[in-house]
Amino acid sequence: DVLRTELQNLSRDRYGIWQGGRYATHQDVAGLFFARSVDLYLKEGGVIGFVMPHSALQAGQYSNWRTGKWQSPTVGRGRNRASAFTLSVMFDHKLPWDLERLEPNDFFPMASCVAFARSIGRSGLATPLSGEAERWTGAPGENANRESRAAITDTSVTGDSPYAVLSRNGATIFPRVLFFINKTTNTAIVQASPTITVNPRRGSQDKAPWKDLDLTAITGQTVEESHLFNVHLGETVVPYATLEPLPYFR
Repeated sequence: DVLRTELQNLSRDRYGIWQGGRYATHQDVAGLFFARSVDLYLKEGGVIGFVMPHSALQAGQYSNWRTGKWQSPTVGRGRNRASAFTLSVMFDHKLPWDLERLEPNDFFPMASCVAFARSIGRSGLATPLSGEAERWTGAPGENANRESRAAITDTSVTGDSPYAVLSRNGATIFPRVLFFINKTTNTAIVQASPTITVNPRRGSQDKAPWKDLDLTAITGQTVEESHLFNVHLGETVVPYATLEPLPYFR
């Protein structure tokens, strides 16, 4: 939790690339790693090239990063308002590489791209990542074709979802103790079918106030099996495989 908080603070408070909102659960550290490397290791005029997730070219969680102007939130008032920190790059130094259609497409853990930039220090005169990318294509055993071009299209969602008034969060399930269950033995001689007896699933990661919540009223309850679904979380996913999914009740 400490590391995650530190990474989030760097993304938001120093570089201003944290998108948050509907993209909070999609945010990763690739954009931060790119910006941090420019900040720490690249002198003005220096060039950087990084393998990035393909989403860096177009997805909403990278919108602030693609501007090439990374800055802390403004401080002060009126004419004195200014960012305490600004770091700028020119993304037009070299066309990015779009590797999504290169076969085999599994040499990286996900569809990838390569982004290039030239540092222009604290000037604030950034050039965004836009326009076109150099698309790599080719089948296994063939030389890659790098002649085609692909438009860089910003796929950020604008406006609110029609479900916005009904929801406060996206694809996140919490508090888990009220949704995930452990199956338990029903001691009744006769049990209705198809039903199952369940207890709330408590865990070491439960947070207040839910970890101290009295769940006696929903402990040892019998529910219809049709309301149970399998869900994979980070704890049930390992490299190249999945473990037993967690039963989720709704």
